[in-house]
Amino acid sequence: MSQQSYVESHWEKRCEAKDKEIEELKAEMKRAGEIMTVMGRLLGDGEVRSMVDIKKKASPKIQAAIKVAARYVRDTAWAKRKVLPPGYGMYSLEEGTYCSELMSVVKPFLPRAWDPSVFWHVFLVSVTKSVYNSMRSEATRGMKRTAQGESHDVPAMCFMT
Repeated sequence: MSQQSYVESHWEKRCEAKDKEIEELKAEMKRAGEIMTVMGRLLGDGEVRSMVDIKKKASPKIQAAIKVAARYVRDTAWAKRKVLPPGYGMYSLEEGTYCSELMSVVKPFLPRAWDPSVFWHVFLVSVTKSVYNSMRSEATRGMKRTAQGESHDVPAMCFMT
């Protein structure tokens, strides 16, 4: 194989890879546009169902980032604090804030087309609240069962409200 044909072959492969990447980015932009439309409906009329629509339309990369966030909140953040700090829903990358802690975990999984602050407000605030509510309910049920004598296990997650 001559050097010129090698260069042409290599160039074609790079072009194909870039074309594929461009198509993926276009699809991501289309999904983001659909999500922003649904988000506009959500903010406009406050329908909870709209948030479900947003999550259904999310790409696999976004769903993966959401799963990473939910797992981190459930396994790590919940162990550190049983009550969300005041203002946890504000986007901030200042050291020590809840947002910066969670974003440092999610950032490697965040699709390039998404602005981190938008991703935080659209997905992560609701995921965090949902996981915390679920964990609190689980802990409360465990304590009630223990108090009623249904279980002899000591609740794994006690907290004060």
